[in-house]
Amino acid sequence: MATKVTLAEVVAKSAKAVEDAEKRVINAAIAEAKTGKVALGDIAETVGVSYVTLRKRMKDAGFDPEVKRGRKSAFSAEDQAKLVERVVNGEDRTTVAAEAGVREGTLYSWQKKLAPETIATRKVETEVEDVTAEAEADAEVLVEA
Repeated sequence: MATKVTLAEVVAKSAKAVEDAEKRVINAAIAEAKTGKVALGDIAETVGVSYVTLRKRMKDAGFDPEVKRGRKSAFSAEDQAKLVERVVNGEDRTTVAAEAGVREGTLYSWQKKLAPETIATRKVETEVEDVTAEAEADAEVLVEA
């Protein structure tokens, strides 16, 4: 005698099967990510989900891989610190960057990371210099008049 199965039961079984399959795929992706041999983007493409979805599912499963952005710097931490020190000591950031062969923005990022307190200080000093220069120019005009 055949057992009657309702549509709701079929849907529930299908949903459970999909959920189980998704867990197996995510677990396989986590195992692959832990090896560090394959980029998460490549894993996501293989699994057939977006990178963001894969990261979210991995995080939900208790695994949050450290994502490294960019490439490794050609400058050691010591070299970066020396260049930042030159800027902090008053040398022009553009000049130091050009001499070192890096972009000014890169040097600024290093300064922000290694000596964040100097960023605001340099900004204020520059503003004071600008205001002083304007005041001196105004004073010259007044003297001439």
